[in-house]
Amino acid sequence: MNTPREQEFGAGFLFQFTNRVYWLLILNFCFVLANGLFLFFVMSLQPDLSNVIFYYLALIPSGPAIAALLYATLKLIQENEESPFRDFIHAYKVNFKDTLKFWIPIVTFLCISIVNINYLSNQSTVLSEIMTMALFMVILFLSVLTIQMFIINAKLTFKTKDLFRVAIYSSFKNIKITAGNAAIMFLFWVLLSSTSDFLLLFLGSVLAYLIMLNSRALLRSIEDQFCHKE
Repeated sequence: MNTPREQEFGAGFLFQFTNRVYWLLILNFCFVLANGLFLFFVMSLQPDLSNVIFYYLALIPSGPAIAALLYATLKLIQENEESPFRDFIHAYKVNFKDTLKFWIPIVTFLCISIVNINYLSNQSTVLSEIMTMALFMVILFLSVLTIQMFIINAKLTFKTKDLFRVAIYSSFKNIKITAGNAAIMFLFWVLLSSTSDFLLLFLGSVLAYLIMLNSRALLRSIEDQFCHKE
């Protein structure tokens, strides 16, 4: 039988904190392994337009890896789950096809848009400048929407078309949460830009944890509105 002192230690802040760090390290290790192809290209290839096809192909398996990381992180937050490796593998297998259904079209559009922006930037006309700005705005909106779709997909199951609609609706309805997630992503990007891409190897699970922590109310709202109807 555990003594009161042992029980106090087991429920203490330091114990809980070290457990969370340990679980996040495991999740990050799983994410790096599942996302290894893209991380290899990011750290080995120059960010040049000639390499866009390699980035495109490497990004395809990254979608299920991101989905699995968010699922396992959410389970850690909500259920204090102590099986991060098992949860990651389970989510990767179960959500693989559903994730690719929305991830491949998004990645395809983004890569085509980047090629078009590069072409338009070499055209010194007012129309090309307007089109470039419009494409940037679309990419920005689609990036925010993609984050929203991944968050929803981490807990709830919708058809691809419905997932897209719910993501748009919830992005505007829960604008503070949406803006918070965008700010988290932006700060993470600034950190990588000012330091090294190698941080991707260590901070992926931390980023996922912060996003899912910020999105708890968003998921509850969607679940209450779309999943609890008689």
